[in-house]
Amino acid sequence: SKWCMKFSSNNGAYIIFSASEPILVSGYSIVTGNDNASCTGRNPKSWKIYGCNDESAGRSSESWVLIDKVTSDTNLEDVNYQKYDFALSNPPSVWYRYFKMEISETKGASLLQISELILTYTTCNHQWVKTDDVVAPTCTEGGYDVYKCSVCQFTKKESNSVAALDHDWVSG
Repeated sequence: SKWCMKFSSNNGAYIIFSASEPILVSGYSIVTGNDNASCTGRNPKSWKIYGCNDESAGRSSESWVLIDKVTSDTNLEDVNYQKYDFALSNPPSVWYRYFKMEISETKGASLLQISELILTYTTCNHQWVKTDDVVAPTCTEGGYDVYKCSVCQFTKKESNSVAALDHDWVSG
C-alpha cells in the first residue's frame, strides 16, 4: 500500500484514522514508499501525531492531544520499503481510539508518500463496571445495560434480557 499525494507546505497533509477500541500508544513506525530510491525527497520531514477519543473530531478540533512531534527528521532515507521506528520520549498515559498524523514538510519534493504508518500499542485488559445507563427495549430491539472500562473508558452494551416489545398495530 502507499499514500502518495501532491503536497503543499501551505496546507500540509493529514490523515485521521481509528482503532477498533482504545489503545495505549508507546511508539510508531513509518515505512517508506516502493519507489523512494528513484523518486527522492517524498518522505515526511516534519510531522505531528495526535490522539483523541472524540469520534467527530475534525482536523482543527481542540480534542486532539499531541503524542509526538518530529521537526527536520534525519532518519527517513530515500530507500524503498524501509521501516523506521520512532519511540515516544513521553508516552501518553491515556488510551486513545482516534489518531491523526499531520505532515507539515517533505524532504524537498512536491509529492508526499509513505507506505505505512504502524502504531506500537498495548490493548486493555478491560475492567468492566456497570453504569447507571439502562436502555429500555423498543419495538424491534431488546433492552440493554451499558458497561464502562475503568481503565480505558471504552463502553460496551450488554443485553439485560428485557425482550423487544413488538409492534402495537392500530387498525385502519
